[in-house]
Amino acid sequence: MDIYDPVKVQEVWSRVLQPPQTAPEEEMLLQWLSGEQASAATYRALASRGGSFAQRFRHMAADETRHFRRLAALYFLLFGVRPKVFPAAADTERSLSAAMRSAYPAELSAAKGYHNAARRFPEQASMFNAMADDEEEHAHMLWEMTAALMPRTRRF
Repeated sequence: MDIYDPVKVQEVWSRVLQPPQTAPEEEMLLQWLSGEQASAATYRALASRGGSFAQRFRHMAADETRHFRRLAALYFLLFGVRPKVFPAAADTERSLSAAMRSAYPAELSAAKGYHNAARRFPEQASMFNAMADDEEEHAHMLWEMTAALMPRTRRF
C-alpha cells in the first residue's frame, strides 16, 4: 500500500472508525436460553405421552434443544463463560390441547423475537433467522395438530 495514496488511506480509516458491532445483551440471551429449555422440556413431556403426535413433538423438542445449544455457544463467545440456566420443568399437568394452546402463541412470539434479533444483530442474522423459521414451523405444526383434534361437525 502506498502510504500517500489518499484513497487507500481513507479506506483504512473508514474500517478503523466503524462503530463497534452490536451483540445481544446478557439478560436477553439468558431469557432466550430459558425459553428454549422450557419448550424442549414441554415437547419431550408431550412426546412421552405417546399418541399419534409423539414424533412431531420429539422433532420440536430436538429443534428447541438445538436452539439452546446455539444460543449457549453465542453466550460463551460473547461473555467467556457458560450460561447459568436452571433446568426448566415441563408442565405435565395440562391436557394435550391446553398445552398446545399455550405453546402456539409462545412459538409465534419466539419467531417474532428472533426475526427482530436478526435485524438488530446482523452478525448473527443467519442464526436468528433460521431459529425464527423453526419457531414458525412449530406454530404451524401445533395448528395442524389442533385442527386434527377438532371434532368434525355434521351438517344437517
